[in-house]
Amino acid sequence: MNSPVAVLKSVGPKLVPFFKTTCIYYILWLDADKPTLFSALIKCLPVLSLCVFVLLHGMSLSDMHTYARRILGGLVFSALGDAFLIWQHIDGIYFIYGMVMFAIAHVLYIVSFGFRPLRLPVGAALFGVAAGMYAVLYPGLHGVYSVLVGVYVLLLWLMLWRGMARLQVRTFALIIIV
Repeated sequence: MNSPVAVLKSVGPKLVPFFKTTCIYYILWLDADKPTLFSALIKCLPVLSLCVFVLLHGMSLSDMHTYARRILGGLVFSALGDAFLIWQHIDGIYFIYGMVMFAIAHVLYIVSFGFRPLRLPVGAALFGVAAGMYAVLYPGLHGVYSVLVGVYVLLLWLMLWRGMARLQVRTFALIIIV
């Protein structure tokens, strides 16, 4: 098994485009009240650079690349979600479209991560955090949003649980320390 430091040395340089495009997004800080195709592109660039990262690691239709294909699909839907959120102030329906795109992305990530190892204590602890977050948000939610945000919080919880359950104990301890 590779150590976290070895993985970082191997993968880190390949993530430079992601970090650069993220910096560009925050440096430009485009006006949210005047959305344009350019602002949508700038907002989507970090996620699109992660798509390139996944593609550069190899991709095929074989079972060996199922995980990568699902992650790539999740990233594509995440980029679409970002694009829809650019126009949420013009028409509220774009917010719903964005949520749907992100929900599809999260389902793809959850399926990618799988359910082995199960690690129920991690799931239970994270569920407590998710329930607390929803309890804080709930009073400000009205109508259909109270249900949609509840479903979205559940998807975020599932995705985080499944992602963290895959971490090795050593790696998990390192993340907590950092």
